[in-house]
Amino acid sequence: MMKIAPIIGALVIATACTSELENKSEEKKSIEPSVELEQISEEDIVGEDRSESSGQNEAPDQEASKPNSAEWTFEVIPVSQDNWGYQLFQNGKMVINQTTIPSVQGNNGFDSAKKAERTAKYILTKLENGIFPPTVDRKELEELEVLRD
Repeated sequence: MMKIAPIIGALVIATACTSELENKSEEKKSIEPSVELEQISEEDIVGEDRSESSGQNEAPDQEASKPNSAEWTFEVIPVSQDNWGYQLFQNGKMVINQTTIPSVQGNNGFDSAKKAERTAKYILTKLENGIFPPTVDRKELEELEVLRD
Protein backbone atom coordinates (compact mmCIF):
# COMPACT_ATOMS: atom_id res chain seq x y z
CA MET A 1 0.00 0.00 0.00
CA MET A 2 2.89 2.36 0.79
CA LYS A 3 4.37 1.86 -2.67
CA ILE A 4 1.12 2.70 -4.43
CA ALA A 5 0.42 5.97 -2.54
CA PRO A 6 3.24 8.00 -4.19
CA ILE A 7 2.24 6.72 -7.62
CA ILE A 8 -1.41 7.67 -7.05
CA GLY A 9 -0.32 11.11 -5.80
CA ALA A 10 1.81 11.68 -8.89
CA LEU A 11 -1.08 10.67 -11.17
CA VAL A 12 -3.46 13.06 -9.38
CA ILE A 13 -1.01 15.96 -9.77
CA ALA A 14 -0.29 15.14 -13.42
CA THR A 15 -4.00 14.91 -14.22
CA ALA A 16 -4.76 18.20 -12.47
CA CYS A 17 -1.97 20.01 -14.32
CA THR A 18 -3.01 18.58 -17.68
CA SER A 19 -6.66 19.56 -17.29
CA GLU A 20 -5.62 23.07 -16.17
CA LEU A 21 -3.49 23.47 -19.32
CA GLU A 22 -6.38 22.25 -21.48
CA ASN A 23 -8.72 24.80 -19.88
CA LYS A 24 -6.27 27.64 -20.56
CA SER A 25 -5.83 26.43 -24.12
CA GLU A 26 -9.61 26.47 -24.66
CA GLU A 27 -9.84 29.98 -23.17
CA LYS A 28 -7.23 31.26 -25.61
CA LYS A 29 -9.08 29.76 -28.58
CA SER A 30 -12.33 31.49 -27.66
CA ILE A 31 -10.88 35.01 -27.45
CA GLU A 32 -12.10 37.16 -30.34
CA PRO A 33 -10.25 40.31 -31.40
CA SER A 34 -12.23 43.36 -30.33
CA VAL A 35 -10.26 46.01 -32.20
CA GLU A 36 -10.43 46.65 -35.92
CA LEU A 37 -7.17 47.70 -37.55
CA GLU A 38 -7.28 50.76 -39.76
CA GLN A 39 -5.80 50.71 -43.23
CA ILE A 40 -2.41 52.40 -43.55
CA SER A 41 -1.74 54.23 -46.78
CA GLU A 42 1.58 54.67 -48.54
CA GLU A 43 1.54 58.33 -47.50
CA ASP A 44 1.43 57.25 -43.84
CA ILE A 45 4.45 55.00 -44.35
CA VAL A 46 6.60 57.68 -45.90
CA GLY A 47 5.51 60.22 -43.30
CA GLU A 48 3.54 62.74 -45.32
CA ASP A 49 2.71 65.72 -43.11
CA ARG A 50 -1.02 66.44 -43.24
CA SER A 51 -1.06 68.96 -40.38
CA GLU A 52 -1.29 71.95 -42.73
CA SER A 53 -5.07 71.61 -43.09
CA SER A 54 -6.84 74.90 -42.36
CA GLY A 55 -9.98 73.31 -40.93
CA GLN A 56 -10.39 70.19 -38.86
CA ASN A 57 -13.71 69.09 -40.35
CA GLU A 58 -12.84 69.62 -44.02
CA ALA A 59 -13.27 66.74 -46.43
CA PRO A 60 -9.91 65.49 -47.71
CA ASP A 61 -8.92 66.70 -51.16
CA GLN A 62 -9.55 63.89 -53.65
CA GLU A 63 -6.24 64.49 -55.45
CA ALA A 64 -4.26 64.55 -52.21
CA SER A 65 -5.63 61.18 -51.13
CA LYS A 66 -4.37 59.39 -54.23
CA PRO A 67 -0.94 57.75 -53.86
CA ASN A 68 0.13 59.00 -57.30
CA SER A 69 -0.73 62.64 -56.55
CA ALA A 70 2.45 63.25 -54.58
CA GLU A 71 5.07 65.40 -56.22
CA TRP A 72 8.23 63.32 -56.53
CA THR A 73 11.60 64.92 -57.24
CA PHE A 74 15.21 63.82 -57.05
CA GLU A 75 18.66 65.26 -56.57
CA VAL A 76 21.96 63.69 -57.62
CA ILE A 77 24.54 64.01 -54.84
CA PRO A 78 28.31 63.49 -54.69
CA VAL A 79 29.12 60.87 -52.07
CA SER A 80 32.91 60.90 -52.38
CA GLN A 81 35.46 61.14 -55.16
CA ASP A 82 34.10 59.13 -58.12
CA ASN A 83 31.01 58.05 -56.15
CA TRP A 84 27.55 59.46 -56.75
CA GLY A 85 24.17 58.81 -55.22
CA TYR A 86 20.70 60.33 -55.24
CA GLN A 87 17.99 61.53 -52.92
CA LEU A 88 14.27 61.18 -53.61
CA PHE A 89 11.81 63.73 -52.26
CA GLN A 90 8.05 63.51 -51.81
CA ASN A 91 6.43 66.95 -51.68
CA GLY A 92 9.80 68.44 -50.72
CA LYS A 93 10.51 65.95 -47.92
CA MET A 94 13.43 63.53 -48.38
CA VAL A 95 12.15 59.96 -48.37
CA ILE A 96 15.11 58.01 -49.79
CA ASN A 97 18.82 58.77 -49.44
CA GLN A 98 20.62 56.32 -51.76
CA THR A 99 24.40 56.69 -51.41
CA THR A 100 25.29 53.24 -52.76
CA ILE A 101 24.23 51.29 -55.81
CA PRO A 102 21.07 49.42 -54.75
CA SER A 103 20.99 45.60 -54.99
CA VAL A 104 24.76 45.44 -55.39
CA GLN A 105 27.05 44.15 -52.68
CA GLY A 106 29.50 46.70 -51.28
CA ASN A 107 29.51 50.39 -50.44
CA ASN A 108 30.27 51.86 -53.85
CA GLY A 109 28.14 54.59 -55.31
CA PHE A 110 27.58 55.17 -59.01
CA ASP A 111 30.75 56.09 -60.91
CA SER A 112 29.09 59.05 -62.66
CA ALA A 113 26.38 61.58 -61.96
CA LYS A 114 24.62 60.51 -65.19
CA LYS A 115 24.27 56.91 -63.95
CA ALA A 116 22.91 58.08 -60.60
CA GLU A 117 20.45 60.35 -62.41
CA ARG A 118 19.30 57.57 -64.75
CA THR A 119 18.63 55.29 -61.77
CA ALA A 120 16.85 58.02 -59.80
CA LYS A 121 14.52 58.71 -62.73
CA TYR A 122 13.80 54.99 -63.08
CA ILE A 123 12.95 54.70 -59.38
CA LEU A 124 10.74 57.81 -59.63
CA THR A 125 8.67 56.16 -62.36
CA LYS A 126 8.02 53.27 -59.97
CA LEU A 127 6.98 55.66 -57.20
CA GLU A 128 4.73 57.64 -59.53
CA ASN A 129 3.05 54.36 -60.52
CA GLY A 130 2.28 53.59 -56.88
CA ILE A 131 5.05 51.04 -56.29
CA PHE A 132 6.34 51.43 -52.74
CA PRO A 133 8.93 50.52 -51.73
CA PRO A 134 10.48 50.97 -55.17
CA THR A 135 12.81 47.98 -55.33
CA VAL A 136 15.28 47.45 -58.14
CA ASP A 137 17.27 44.30 -58.91
CA ARG A 138 20.62 43.73 -60.58
CA LYS A 139 19.01 42.81 -63.93
CA GLU A 140 17.17 46.14 -64.05
CA LEU A 141 20.41 47.98 -63.24
CA GLU A 142 22.20 46.11 -66.04
CA GLU A 143 19.43 47.10 -68.47
CA LEU A 144 19.86 50.72 -67.37
CA GLU A 145 23.61 50.36 -67.93
CA VAL A 146 24.42 51.98 -64.59
CA LEU A 147 26.65 49.37 -62.97
CA ARG A 148 30.34 50.11 -62.48
CA ASP A 149 32.59 49.04 -65.34
